[in-house]
Amino acid sequence: MFLEIFCTFVILFEVLPDWLLDATKLGEIFQTAKRCNDFVYNALLYFLKNNYGFKVSIKKYKLTTNVMKPNFIVLFLLIILLACQSDSDVMAPESKGGESAPPLIPRQDIELTSVEKQLSESSNTFAFNLLKTVYADKDEKDKNILISPLSATLALSMLNNGTVGATGEEIRQTLGFGDVSNEVINSYAQKIVNAMQTLDPRGVFESANSIWIQNEFPVLNTFKQINQQYYEAEIQNVDFSKPSTVNLINNWTSEKTHGKIPEILNEIDPFTRLILSNALYFKGYWTEHFDKNLTFDAQFHTSTGEKQTVPTMKNTFHNHYTKVDNCAAAHLPFGNGAFSIVVVLPNEDTDIRTIIEQMDQEWWENITDYYGKAAVEMYSKNQIFVLNLEIPRFKLEYERTLNSDLMALGMQTSFSAEKADFSLISENKPLWISGVKQKTFAQMDEDGMEAAAVTIVGTLGANLYEYIPVDFKVNHPFLYFIKEQSSGLVFFAGVMNKIY
Repeated sequence: MFLEIFCTFVILFEVLPDWLLDATKLGEIFQTAKRCNDFVYNALLYFLKNNYGFKVSIKKYKLTTNVMKPNFIVLFLLIILLACQSDSDVMAPESKGGESAPPLIPRQDIELTSVEKQLSESSNTFAFNLLKTVYADKDEKDKNILISPLSATLALSMLNNGTVGATGEEIRQTLGFGDVSNEVINSYAQKIVNAMQTLDPRGVFESANSIWIQNEFPVLNTFKQINQQYYEAEIQNVDFSKPSTVNLINNWTSEKTHGKIPEILNEIDPFTRLILSNALYFKGYWTEHFDKNLTFDAQFHTSTGEKQTVPTMKNTFHNHYTKVDNCAAAHLPFGNGAFSIVVVLPNEDTDIRTIIEQMDQEWWENITDYYGKAAVEMYSKNQIFVLNLEIPRFKLEYERTLNSDLMALGMQTSFSAEKADFSLISENKPLWISGVKQKTFAQMDEDGMEAAAVTIVGTLGANLYEYIPVDFKVNHPFLYFIKEQSSGLVFFAGVMNKIY
């Protein structure tokens, strides 16, 4: 259907008036096309280059153009609007309760300043460094790992508002924020979290913060006000010596994670004066659903050499694939594409540790750029990747005290009773960090497909492109990252060595 629309408006090209020439608007239309439908976006690239010699260069999803032939704007605008309308019409299944699911709206980018973009990249650097440090622990060898760098960042950013001198400098350096002011950090955290909670009405992203204060312990109003303003922190005075306080905090944790993490504490040291907590909850529905009838038993080779027979899902995707020297990645979007999971599979002759050790921002940009140089070259040859994906269902729970990891990354003063300076929290001293604990949960299966019941490429372009099949069989240890699309921000990162 999209191809028919495309060809129809190509015929009308020459009759459009000259005053429609506007490169800026064309750039905006390209961005809309990318968010709305991959096929339309790629078809535009192909059409411009091969029919009108119009060059398009893409870097980090920005578009630049050279001299263009006039009269493009209405042509492509009509294609995009019709394509988006088609998606909306088709992908509106009923929910299990019989009520209509929220309409699928085009993905909206989070508009970030240059400083905020740098903070997102720095946050990802922290994510990679934290995962490297956790994985390097010999006690974690051959275990499944799941951390949330964003959750750690939000909790520590709240704490950072109470620091002075080296204590705060180390926290900011560890998180990758460097010399950026607390005000900029707080504003960025507020902006990114608020935006992520509204990007995809068919999925769920929620963040909640709380500060628990010992009764009668004097905490400066400024510290409380800043964290209420930027992090919407709930503040409660409690008695840490009472067992009921453990239940109170665990109930809060369970509520904010929709019951997935029912307990974070077993007991509390009675000398505790303050607990800061962040809870994240995410639920995404596949854009291109997995058919449960296609799930089959397949072998998975664990990191210890064991062979498991595990339920394995199957699906076919177009272009959601990248390949670098020693690994490949599948990019699986949720809902309207605002969020996605990136599954990184090492080559069979490459140990997963090698991949983890090379993780940095440049590696991340290469592994997530499935509209990069290789894709452009393929489109110039009328070729498209067809990704034949096989991936196990899995479920895991993970728990770790992050003290040693944060100290290894440079955050040492905060854990020292003699050196820590949290005098912007309270004038009562000493005050230091006794522990940073994180607990996570993840489950991936075929559920949620009712929100994404159509694959638009399957009905289009069969006579326009040559399809290049790529088998992506996730049958040995792999990495996975859940990220927001426009900023690239990673908010969950994991290693899967064995399937449960």
